[in-house]
Amino acid sequence: MDPGIDPLSNKLFLLTLAAVIRGVHVYQDLLRYGISGAGNDHRLGGHEAPPAIFSVYLGSYLFELVNHLVDGKKMPDPYPEIDLGVPYLPSHPKDRTDRNRTSPFAFTGNKFEVRCVGASQRPSVSNMILNTISADSFDHIADELEKLISKGKTVEVAIKQVVKDTLAKHRNIIFEGNGYSHEWVEEAAKRGLYNFKTTPEVLDFVYNKKNIDLLSKHKVMYPEEFFANVQVDYEIYNKVAHLEAQSLRRLSDRWIIPAAIKYQKDILALGNHGPTARLKQLTDLVNNSVKAGDELGVLAKQLSSTEDAKAAAQHSLKKVIPKAAELRSYLDDLELLVDKLYWPLPTYEEILHEKAS
Repeated sequence: MDPGIDPLSNKLFLLTLAAVIRGVHVYQDLLRYGISGAGNDHRLGGHEAPPAIFSVYLGSYLFELVNHLVDGKKMPDPYPEIDLGVPYLPSHPKDRTDRNRTSPFAFTGNKFEVRCVGASQRPSVSNMILNTISADSFDHIADELEKLISKGKTVEVAIKQVVKDTLAKHRNIIFEGNGYSHEWVEEAAKRGLYNFKTTPEVLDFVYNKKNIDLLSKHKVMYPEEFFANVQVDYEIYNKVAHLEAQSLRRLSDRWIIPAAIKYQKDILALGNHGPTARLKQLTDLVNNSVKAGDELGVLAKQLSSTEDAKAAAQHSLKKVIPKAAELRSYLDDLELLVDKLYWPLPTYEEILHEKAS
């Protein structure tokens, strides 16, 4: 945002702000669909990634400006300065925006960002959705302006009224706090915002009349195309879940369990001088890992033989992924117990601190 421009007097900026906020609020499920995927399910809500709940972050200045426009609250200082605490130094203008890394959709000074696209995902999908919902909002706002002008309102008065009404109706999507907090999950539910934590949840929901009408109206996708895209996303989700499950099982069976068994044998060779408590821990973890791996293999086979993509996605979500997480927990525990001389894979310590030989 140019510090020399007052947003309150910039009608195009205010109309754009209102249009974007409306679009995100009305089509939050479609935006969540745009970033759906098995890989992104692992990171949303943690690992420096925004949560699955869509909200708009404006920064303190624009947030106060919205409250001023809707409720008549005090107008924020349009030209704040940085107080360095040293009176003889020249004043310096303060950036009127700030950062919130927990927000999925944020205004960052001169643009809005969809921040939650995964590294392996196509940003074109989110861009397509963002452009479509913005166009729809501009179309809606134009219709509202024309209605007021046809009733004798001046353009100036009509713009103020439409901006105020739009922001008042859709500001529930604005959130300036910590998106990772449990309080936000509860608050978002009270506001009626969606919280699709997994890809199957959003895929089961997104093909609805509201979204079909939007994409058809703007000639982005016909209903048949939209349906086909959702079906393909189910297939991709299932294939990724199957691949991850099979890869984890093979890693366990071919590398980690053999290393743990070799370590077991060497402890057994010590006889009464060996750490019997450690031996029992290893034995239990190896047995649990073998059992979980076998069960995961059966579930993965069932997944690959399920023809209905939607049913397969539920199978992935409720059975395959939890079983893979169980196996992973056993393998993680084994990594802490098995001597590093036996461990076949590089540890994080070795990756971070390995020295050239």
